[in-house]
Amino acid sequence: MGNDRDASDYRPDIDPDATAVIMNGALDAIVSKNLTAPDFDTARAAEYLIDLLRRSCTSLSRGPSGRGAD
Repeated sequence: MGNDRDASDYRPDIDPDATAVIMNGALDAIVSKNLTAPDFDTARAAEYLIDLLRRSCTSLSRGPSGRGAD
């Protein structure tokens, strides 16, 4: 699979416990929103959350300036 990553792909300053709590809260929020608004696009929200996680936690997303791909 082309999306496989190893530990070196992630920024060393990432706190895995805090990241897990944040992700859990975000997933709970997506589910809660869907319960109150059935037309809410949960798949799109989940994909966006995964994209946010990848961009914020991986070293591959950081360019020379440290602000993302340059």
